[in-house]
Parts: sequence; structure tokens; C-alpha cells
Amino acid sequence: MIDLSMLLYETYLLAGLTFDGWDIKTGSATSFSDWITTNPTSHNSHLASLSQESGSSSFVFSNSNQSITMEKLPEAGTNAALHATFRLILKDATSLKVMSPKEAIGKSVILEPIDLPGMVVVQQGTNGNFGITNSESSRGSSSFRLVAGLDGKDRTISMESESQKGCYAYSGTNYNLGTSIKLKCLSECDSFDEDYKKPNSFILKEGISEYVPISFIAKGMKRNFLLTPLLCLRDESYTVYFNIQD
Repeated sequence: MIDLSMLLYETYLLAGLTFDGWDIKTGSATSFSDWITTNPTSHNSHLASLSQESGSSSFVFSNSNQSITMEKLPEAGTNAALHATFRLILKDATSLKVMSPKEAIGKSVILEPIDLPGMVVVQQGTNGNFGITNSESSRGSSSFRLVAGLDGKDRTISMESESQKGCYAYSGTNYNLGTSIKLKCLSECDSFDEDYKKPNSFILKEGISEYVPISFIAKGMKRNFLLTPLLCLRDESYTVYFNIQD
């Protein structure tokens, strides 16, 4: 029999952002702080969303069932907004603290989905689809250098793989919903091809979603959970019940 529990912070019932998980592992923890930690609101300045425009349509770089695809620009307060928001984590911990997404340009970063703390965006080789995996098993494929957009526009950036220099996140030229992001390498011929440069360039903006003033990270069995007061949620999927195991 599964023994389910709810988590309270003062008078707030905490909800975990999730579709189907609820298993929390405390392990050898001797206090709550060993498996649940405060999520600083200062991290809001590190949240970013990446988009591209085609005609009158806007598409965003999104987590879609552990794959990265281009999806319709979402409204805030929805699952789609969460899936299109990522925390930029500096690879070099000695670098100056990033105060906004644009200040990350020229630096190496890791992209963590806002609703999947501890998971990261990874490239899976030349022409392979981007995906999501645990940061501990990413093996260097999760590091990207943000550079000025290859299309030459002021507000865009391109994402160069740290492990495969000269290879960039690429959306393709069709701009259809659900288009998978791939890693494509730049050749000398491509450097003159505008059709190549545009799909490699993304508009970098502040995150569509953000952390609320009271939020926590809880360690899970298969994934960690972003916890937030239930009353702060709108149309996001969540659970207030957890299977807490040693």
C-alpha cells in the first residue's frame, strides 16, 4: 500500500509541477533540508525563452516529452509556458553572476527546464535531435556557448555546442509546429547561406514562466520537483500528493 503525504509551508499547501510523478526519496536525510531546499527568487533573472519568427507567427524552443521542438508561442500560466522556459546555468562557476539572459551571451551555459530541476537540454550528435536528460549523465553534451546570432540581427543568439565546435542548434527551414531541434555543423558554404543562418538564430527573451516568491526543490526518485504554493498556479499540471520514501 502506498502511503501518500502532502507538504505544507506555514499555511501554504505545496504543489509539485508534474504530469505523472510523485515519488520523493529522502535517503539517509536527517532533516528536511537534506531533501528539500529553497529555490531563490534571484534565479528569475536567469530564466529565458528562445523563439523564432516566421511571417506573423512565433515559435518557441520547448520541451516536448523529453525532446526539444518548436511550438506555438504559449500564454503564461500554462504547461506550454513552463515547457518553453529554461534556467541558464553558467558552466564556469567562477564567471560573473548572470543577471539577465542577454548577459549570458559569450558564455557557456547549461539549459535546465524550469519544471524539471536537475535535468538539462542535450545535443545527441550531428543531425541528432535535442533531448532532455539527467545532468549527471549528460557527459558534456549539455554545454552550449551563446554567441551573437548567425543571422546578424541584434536581438538574436545562436547556440554552439561546446563539445562539437562549429555546430549549432538548428530548427530547419519549414517552421512547422513540432519541428525537432537538431545539431547542424556550419560549413564554409553555409556561412554564405541565409537559409542556414536563420534557423540557427533565436530571439533571446526573459522567461515566459517564472519562479514564485515561495518555491522549493524536492529530490525525487526519478526526477526532482519544483514545489510552489497551490494558490499560485493557474492551468499548470501538478500533484499535492507525494509518495515519500527512504
